[in-house]
Amino acid sequence: MPDAPTPAIIPVGLHYQRKRIFRSDVLIEFHPPIELPNALDVTPAPDEDAETMRTRARALTDEIERILSDVIHATESWEVHFLMHRARALVRAERGYRAGAKQKRARLSEKILGFARIWTGYEARRDTHPDEVAALMERVEQYNADLRALGLSDREIDRSPRLASMWLPVILVLQAITVFLLFPPFLVVGYLVNLPAALVLEVLVRQLAQEKKDIATLKLLFGALIFPIAWLLFGFLGWWAHDHLIGYFPTLPTTPIWSGLVCGLMGPLGGAVAVRYLRVGRETARGLRVRMTRKLRRRTLSNLRSERSALCDAIVGLAAGLDLPGQVGIDGRIVPDPSKD
Repeated sequence: MPDAPTPAIIPVGLHYQRKRIFRSDVLIEFHPPIELPNALDVTPAPDEDAETMRTRARALTDEIERILSDVIHATESWEVHFLMHRARALVRAERGYRAGAKQKRARLSEKILGFARIWTGYEARRDTHPDEVAALMERVEQYNADLRALGLSDREIDRSPRLASMWLPVILVLQAITVFLLFPPFLVVGYLVNLPAALVLEVLVRQLAQEKKDIATLKLLFGALIFPIAWLLFGFLGWWAHDHLIGYFPTLPTTPIWSGLVCGLMGPLGGAVAVRYLRVGRETARGLRVRMTRKLRRRTLSNLRSERSALCDAIVGLAAGLDLPGQVGIDGRIVPDPSKD
């Protein structure tokens, strides 16, 4: 229809409080409509060849994906996404501390708005100031590791109510026993069983993936097949070699079938341990070191307060001059900007 209006894309962003939890709170944002480029605003001719139609459809899909990535503030990895949320939280806590305000827990709408400010600054400075951005993210990660070692949140370092709790040292000792004594055997088995499967998966996906966006889907599909096969093979090996292994590992079950089941279960458990062990091990060691003496704990808290202040200034300074969404309230919270509504 020649007089029909140009189709428009209305981006809708879905931001979940905890997306892995059923019936999680969700914030729905409707953004201004975006008109299609002239090259995509085309009514196909009846005799248009199929390849041209597929090319245009692919271009339209890529354009929609680009728009939605901007709307939901898509980061290149979960690690970056997490660090940006940590930056948002520490900036909010520091602003509230400087304002002398007793902040309540941030609502989902404020979290998304605060995240959008951090994301806008990150996107703008990532290419122009790559070294500064990388160094700042590393400092945020280090700051977060120190907080976790103490079992505190950003706001609690100003009053540290749980630092003297008698249960935290007990929990930390139990964690150390688990991490440094119980996990290593699972770690070794995890690498032996899952590393070859991971290498096979990587080679297979690189051979079959035609576009970059296909890699994640192919890894999910083939990984759901390759890793269980690896675990089953390891279980079969445990069953087959039971009589030989029992002499070296007396704690193995006395019957081959149970040895096979134990070995089969060690595969996924060891894989899970291998994925998280380095980070958990570093955090546990840090927690033990921090809690060795009362003097060290006090010094660590003082350093955390100073580092939070410095990080807040660095993050805000890096985004200076940018048109950021929302505005900073008098108590340090991020509130909607009426002039942009």
